[in-house]
Amino acid sequence: MAVKPISANDIDATFKSDSIDLVSKPLGSRILAFSDEWFAAAENLTTPTPPVRKPGVFTYAGAWYDGWETRRHNPEPFDWVVFRLGVASGKVKGVEIDTAFFSGNHAPEVAVQGCFISDQEDDASVKSKDFGGWET
Repeated sequence: MAVKPISANDIDATFKSDSIDLVSKPLGSRILAFSDEWFAAAENLTTPTPPVRKPGVFTYAGAWYDGWETRRHNPEPFDWVVFRLGVASGKVKGVEIDTAFFSGNHAPEVAVQGCFISDQEDDASVKSKDFGGWET
């Protein structure tokens, strides 16, 4: 699969006119599983609005962030999150990885994988580390 980086300034012009946010919470999307969410909840990834910054606001774990942030010394080789899209079908035209306000603590690289699961009873299978149905 070819990857074409799109600058932050061009995201709206590239996708907004003929695309919808398939992972958006208002469409019924939800988080099924994640590796960690020590500093900020994975559920923040499904928020349809641009991220906000609240300087001086703190949680039990530190500064408040409008995004997903994991612990810094994770013993696992990488962090991961599994979404269940809220739509019955859709074509992924692009993926936006927005690291706004995560200066110095953002992921240096990401991988995006997907699979098709026909019904909700299979949600548990994708939570397993041994699930073999992913496609990159």
